[in-house]
Amino acid sequence: MNLQVLMAQLSFMPAESREYLRRMFDHASESFLEHLSLKKIEKGTLFIHENAPVGKVFFLLNGRVRGMEHRVLGVRYQYTQFEPVKVFGAMEILLGFDRYMATLETGTDCWFLITGREDYRRWISQDIDALLMETRSMGRYLLEQGRKERLLLFLEGRDRLFFLFCQEYQTTGSEGKCTIRWTRQELSDCSGLSTRTVNRLVKSMQEDGYIEYHRGRIWITGDQYEQMQEYLDGITFE
Repeated sequence: MNLQVLMAQLSFMPAESREYLRRMFDHASESFLEHLSLKKIEKGTLFIHENAPVGKVFFLLNGRVRGMEHRVLGVRYQYTQFEPVKVFGAMEILLGFDRYMATLETGTDCWFLITGREDYRRWISQDIDALLMETRSMGRYLLEQGRKERLLLFLEGRDRLFFLFCQEYQTTGSEGKCTIRWTRQELSDCSGLSTRTVNRLVKSMQEDGYIEYHRGRIWITGDQYEQMQEYLDGITFE
């Protein structure tokens, strides 16, 4: 299979993500591309378990993946989320780890390209352009995640939800509005707050006009986003 055939199979991807993947695989051999398998994994599936041996590498093509933490008192906590194009298992291989360093769960139905550990290692060690792309992606993630964790450490309950809602608006908002389809449990997992606290805060935010809530969905307009972002700018000194 050559790159042109592979890209034709991935026509469901947004153009920008397809172009990123095309550039990543631009110098990949046909034998490497032949070993890639396309697979759909349903929402809510733990497809990588922390401390499990690194056997496969997953290229996220569409959907969302959640990084889950549950070691502290058995409490589930979503500490990050990923969108295409992301490569899972690559960091462990490049850093020389034999076991996965995180637990990952599909937050939506997701499509992946999957390959074996050794196939990935051989390809990435010989393709300097792909290696540079992946190194930049890892570096940006680590910097952004560190910044987010520093902010959340000092934010109170409502401020945490403001921060998460603003991030979601920046990522998925379009035409001056954003729909947040997270359940209360998912908001709890993301914020580190109890579901009872989340319920109380969502109700107060709705009453104060920061959000709209209807049929289990949170709606944010452009004006509401600006209000929340202005508030956060005032307390984070950015």
